[in-house]
Amino acid sequence: MLLLNRSDIEKCYSLKDCIDAVADAFKYFSAGKVDVPLRTQILKKMVKIPSCVCRLFVKTMMLLV
Repeated sequence: MLLLNRSDIEKCYSLKDCIDAVADAFKYFSAGKVDVPLRTQILKKMVKIPSCVCRLFVKTMMLLV
């Protein structure tokens, strides 16, 4: 597993890239072109708030988030 911190992400993914990706995601979702399974919760003993993993599949391309 590769863990990235904020600085790592900011080096390769701009705010414009993020906004464009969100706009595309809404477009594909509205067109019914995505399959979004339920979130998977990851519970840890020392952390009171669970982490949720979201993934989706876009029918016109492969995209994991």
